Amino acid sequence: MSALDTHRFLLRLFGLTVIAGAVTAAWLLVELFALTFLAVVMAVFWSDAAARLRRPGRLRIVPRWMTVFFVVFASMAFTAALFVLLLGPAVMQARQFASLLPTFLRDLWMRVQPELRSLPGMAEFDPAAIQLDTVTREFFTSGLGVVTTGVSWSLMGVTLFFVALFLALEPERYRDGLVALLPQPRQRKAAQMLARAQRGLLTWTHQTALRLAVTGTLFTAILLLLGFEFALFFGLAAAVLQIVPFLGPLLGLVGPLVTALAVAPGRALPVTMLYLLILGLQDRLLIPRVLRWHLNLPAPLLLILIIGMARILGVLGVLLAAPALTAALLLLETGLGPRWTLRVLEPARAPAPAADQD
Repeated sequence: MSALDTHRFLLRLFGLTVIAGAVTAAWLLVELFALTFLAVVMAVFWSDAAARLRRPGRLRIVPRWMTVFFVVFASMAFTAALFVLLLGPAVMQARQFASLLPTFLRDLWMRVQPELRSLPGMAEFDPAAIQLDTVTREFFTSGLGVVTTGVSWSLMGVTLFFVALFLALEPERYRDGLVALLPQPRQRKAAQMLARAQRGLLTWTHQTALRLAVTGTLFTAILLLLGFEFALFFGLAAAVLQIVPFLGPLLGLVGPLVTALAVAPGRALPVTMLYLLILGLQDRLLIPRVLRWHLNLPAPLLLILIIGMARILGVLGVLLAAPALTAALLLLETGLGPRWTLRVLEPARAPAPAADQD
């Protein structure tokens, strides 16, 4: 065996060892793997935004690191401004809603009581026996216990931020280093797989951000026009729940619907119809017109992954299920080629000639 063959063998052995170690670490430290994946998603978004700013005719003369820092701190400042402006009033409305929720449910029970009393097993049911106000108080008391873990979560957040920042500053370095671990004939295919997965993650972040903005803004405005007392809280909750596939958008309607049925039943149908109209318009009309790529994740696989990741990671697993499935399917789809395809990532519309991809 020549020295070159020995070098290649050792390089392959080193690559396999690194991959095996990474898989083992991911299995043993699932939360660390999830946070690393979240950092990759953030880095992909920041790096793409910086690349857009540095296109010819914009900020091409500005160094890359300066553009990345501008994007990162601009996004952080925007997020902080939203928290300062919306979080305080929304939390206050959430507390008020929680204190009035037992009353709303009892009023709703009084409205439907005559019909439900006739059903088997419901004659002796009394919602007052559930002690909803006690349950609500205990829920928020236990929720305050989460604050005690704020220090550890803050440290994890800071670490996550810097990992994402370093990845965004030099994405080519880490991507090329990962590709170089593979044998030479497979490096081109691996680069294509990573590029395809990056496109899928970008599409997911763009779609999610667009859904959050559209749903939060329009639904809050509709609730204000209909006279809902907790419009900001309901609108913000509906926007955040858009991150959770399938069940999240439906849960965003529960609070306004319960309030409407208890206080003013005549507003229940309009708020439901307008909310469903917002969801339909953003998926069928707005997203295809604004974005050039569309994600089409298989619903059964996504549901199974949501359940599995929820069991392992809790809420974080539910939030990361969709991007994780996006990256995994696009890696497989690109790696296997035309022999296996689920058409996960498709153009939302016919691209214009000489137009830049989104």
